[in-house]
Amino acid sequence: MNKPEESEELKCDTSIGSVDDKCEDKLQAANIEIEKLDNELEIAHNEITHQEEEIELQASELVAAYKELKLQNNVMEIRGQELLIANKELQFQIQEKEERAKELFVANLELMFQNDEKELKRMELTNSNLELLRMDKHLKGHIRALEEMMFMISHKVRQPVANILGLANLFDLIKNPSDETKKLVGYNRESALALDLFTQELTIFIGDLKRVDKNC
Repeated sequence: MNKPEESEELKCDTSIGSVDDKCEDKLQAANIEIEKLDNELEIAHNEITHQEEEIELQASELVAAYKELKLQNNVMEIRGQELLIANKELQFQIQEKEERAKELFVANLELMFQNDEKELKRMELTNSNLELLRMDKHLKGHIRALEEMMFMISHKVRQPVANILGLANLFDLIKNPSDETKKLVGYNRESALALDLFTQELTIFIGDLKRVDKNC
């Protein structure tokens, strides 16, 4: 993976609004491309089948021509007077066979070309599947990282915040605290509450990212 791709994926991962659109667009484009390639492969297969039937028909015609030629040779032995006519017919059939041989040669070249095209399309499909697998692996890794972050926020960050709030509440039990103490405890409580609210919002935000990634 080159650097530009890493930068683009990082941008996709950290922007909620664009993650769903970009992932959906990529998947839709990949599905359209796969469907298009499948249609092209089906058309190529049908064309090859049709050409194979034509070749088989031409082969049958060649066999029939060969039988006709053998029969004509027998007739030539019996009817020498028809030799000239039979010879002309033979020449005509030879020319016909040459034309059909040329057609078979062209058809064979076309089949070779179509086989090359099929192999190229197969490679393209394989590359598309590998890219989809790579994207799936990346998303799964991203989801695992989000789950670990949610765990850290819920257990390693909010717990100390809860302890700070508990200490602030204990200060309220002190009789006749000084104004300075009250002010410091108030600041401490406000900061702890703000941090607690932030961790809750961050947990919700990460949860939303996780759901978006799973839907891609």
